[in-house]
Amino acid sequence: MESVNNSPQTSPMRLNRLSILALGLAIAEIFALMFLGGTGLAVFAVGTGHMALHQIKARTEAGASLATAALVIGYAVAAFGVLSTAQVLLYMAF
Repeated sequence: MESVNNSPQTSPMRLNRLSILALGLAIAEIFALMFLGGTGLAVFAVGTGHMALHQIKARTEAGASLATAALVIGYAVAAFGVLSTAQVLLYMAF
């Protein structure tokens, strides 16, 4: 005897592609910071992370954790860049 599943078929939530891009940019920024000393990609990681969160809420997609991780990494790298620049400027001033 076959069991009948009467629950409605729900399609799995789509993963937001912009959240994947944001996390990729954030990870690339870590490598750029280590090997090149630059923090320029942090702006793009933060921007795409915010856009991804907006799209996820509007379209009810998955990937909010990826976008949040990209935002955390992006803001942390940007803060590190600001603090290291301030340290260099203070060192040069005194």
